[in-house]
Amino acid sequence: MEDETSDDTQALLNQMSIATALVPPLWHYEVANALVIAQKRGRHPYDAVTQKLQFLYSLDIETTPMIFPHDTQAFIQHANRYGLTAYDAAYLHVALEKNLPLATLDKTLAKAAKRAGVELVL
Repeated sequence: MEDETSDDTQALLNQMSIATALVPPLWHYEVANALVIAQKRGRHPYDAVTQKLQFLYSLDIETTPMIFPHDTQAFIQHANRYGLTAYDAAYLHVALEKNLPLATLDKTLAKAAKRAGVELVL
């Protein structure tokens, strides 16, 4: 959202113009939920929400496939080891499995990523 933009988030968007982001399937639900909440709270009308969604899907974002039950078990292990929710553990799992840096503004997830040896983009 515009009022949550920072130099870091703008730099990340600039970087995404030259790189592919890899996300767990959960990301799509989280994006939809954030946009619905923004609309319900009157932060953005429906048209603006639709434009934001179109912008996000114009970026080079690839969704990782889920491998059940392997990935689910890994989420639980990461959640327990690093004090994360299973949702946040899914992002950490993708970074660890693919040996990629992680972009997050979530302090708990960032701390867990550092402990797990994952490079942070933000």
